[in-house]
Amino acid sequence: MIPLATYTAISPAQIAEKNSVDAASYGCANSPFGMVWLAWTSEDFICEMFFGENWESNPTYKTRNDVMAQKFIKQIFSQSENKPWNLQVSGTSFQCDVWRALLQIPYGSTITYSELAKKLGRPKAVRALGNAVGANTIGWLIPCHRVIRSDGSLGGYRWGMARKQAMLSWEKNTV
Repeated sequence: MIPLATYTAISPAQIAEKNSVDAASYGCANSPFGMVWLAWTSEDFICEMFFGENWESNPTYKTRNDVMAQKFIKQIFSQSENKPWNLQVSGTSFQCDVWRALLQIPYGSTITYSELAKKLGRPKAVRALGNAVGANTIGWLIPCHRVIRSDGSLGGYRWGMARKQAMLSWEKNTV
């Protein structure tokens, strides 16, 4: 299964202007990698996807809907479905460029932070790139888990190293 995504970058001001976040729902469900929390707009744009038992949801998310979250998660991790996902991110121009580049990393493969920085035409911005990768709020669908250190080690991962290793192993086994 190779998740596909369409990508919409939106500034915090635009979110407030459109009232998109106010219309967002959220919920949690089990995934192959443990509990996942998901937030989506009324237009089914996914705006957050976090792994872990606890999540401090954005206080402007009004409606919790675990049934719909389970439906989304089942579709996201289905081996038979390959539908594109609409993602709505909010970040700096540099962060958005990095997240867009993450979407280009082939399923089942990895890239180093320095290789990714070179692809972006910013070979000296490895540390800033690492910070942008770590600021990703849509785990799995924006595949920050595919970025590793140049020595081949996994580096860090916001949702734990065991989860990052499991994700990479799962992708390699499903390619």
